[in-house]
Amino acid sequence: ILADLGSGLYHWAIDNYGDESTPLVGTQIEAARGHHKWPWIITIRQFANNSHALARGITFTVLPLVLACNDPVVHGFVSMFAFCILFCQQCHAWAHERKSKLPPLVVAFQDMGLLLSRRQHVNHHRHHRTYMSYCIVSGVWNNVLDDNKIFEALEKVLYVQFGVKPR
Repeated sequence: ILADLGSGLYHWAIDNYGDESTPLVGTQIEAARGHHKWPWIITIRQFANNSHALARGITFTVLPLVLACNDPVVHGFVSMFAFCILFCQQCHAWAHERKSKLPPLVVAFQDMGLLLSRRQHVNHHRHHRTYMSYCIVSGVWNNVLDDNKIFEALEKVLYVQFGVKPR
């Protein structure tokens, strides 16, 4: 659930702020722009191609946390969270894939709401400013964030505080 929320916040940020020259995440911003032009391409790329940038970011985030703390509960939480974030791009790719090409277990998990479904994600691409729907693990947060206009509020805060408008 937290990985779904984290994926949504990050997805919103790279879809709306920065460009290819942004330090650390510029290539991901550029890839997100390309994805919105050609959303189906995510379904033909290999897992490593879709996930390598996340893996790099996760490594540099998780490693210091694991080294700084010797609590197995913290290690378990951080590991599960990192795992879900790493695989969020695969969940996203499955949400773009034709149902007939998906493994039956993935379809079952999408139908149960455990993974982001095509039906949930389509509005993000079709009606981007009405249905923002940025969360891409399970999509469980999308209605809460959209109905309460959380992203619009964050955009107003960033504009008022820093004068930065979303793309």
